[in-house]
Amino acid sequence: MRLLSYTYKELKQSIDWQFLDRRTRVRQLRRRGTRYAGIRGSSIFFRTFSSEYEKNGLVYTEEIKLLDLKNALKMADLKMSERVRLAMGGDVAIRCSCPAFL
Repeated sequence: MRLLSYTYKELKQSIDWQFLDRRTRVRQLRRRGTRYAGIRGSSIFFRTFSSEYEKNGLVYTEEIKLLDLKNALKMADLKMSERVRLAMGGDVAIRCSCPAFL
C-alpha cells in the first residue's frame, strides 16, 4: 500500500461521484460499514467490510495520517481538543488496502 498526501480540498475535488450510485453504496455499507480500529502515532485506522463481504469475506484497512498533528500539539495556548481539531482540518495522507483506491 502506498501513502498518498492530499489537502482536504484536493481530496474532495478528486471524488468521482459517478463511480458508484451513492445511495446504493450507502445501503450496502450500512449493514456492516466502517469501524474505528484505533490510533497509532499520528494515524487513525479504520476497517471497512467489502460491500460483498458475504461472498468474498474481504475487509479493507484505511489509514488517515494527520500530517499537521506534530505542529498542532506544540501549540500550548490551545486546549488539546482544539489542537486535534486543527490537525484534522489540515493536510492528511491516506492509505487504503482496497484495490479500487486511487
